[in-house]
Amino acid sequence: MAVEVHDGRYSHDFRKVQIPEGPNEFKVQTRPVKNMTFTVKMLMPFRQHRDAEESVATYIDTNVPSGTFNINISGDAQENTETVQMDVKASQVIRADPEGNISYTYDTTPFNPGIVEIEIGNDKKEVELIRED
Repeated sequence: MAVEVHDGRYSHDFRKVQIPEGPNEFKVQTRPVKNMTFTVKMLMPFRQHRDAEESVATYIDTNVPSGTFNINISGDAQENTETVQMDVKASQVIRADPEGNISYTYDTTPFNPGIVEIEIGNDKKEVELIRED
């Protein structure tokens, strides 16, 4: 997603993001930036700061505790930048039934409408998130 820059800074809030139980991974990359701060609002705010390497800042966390969280991603953009590209990737292990079938539901309300890529095993598919009115 593209995040607008104001006074040299970018910021985006994700509200009520559901993190499922089990093995999982959460990765955020922002570019072109000087740095990124990843904040999860729990009982106490959990913050991680990353300086950019070649204008790209990356935060990765694995085996994230399950729950529903508010997340803010913010930082300083490179000079003369009007928008920052923010890529968010979340993954988890989903077990198939004995016949090899899977079924999974996830609330996408916290995310902006648009095209997202879903990857299951070696298969990738683009789907469009839309807002229900």
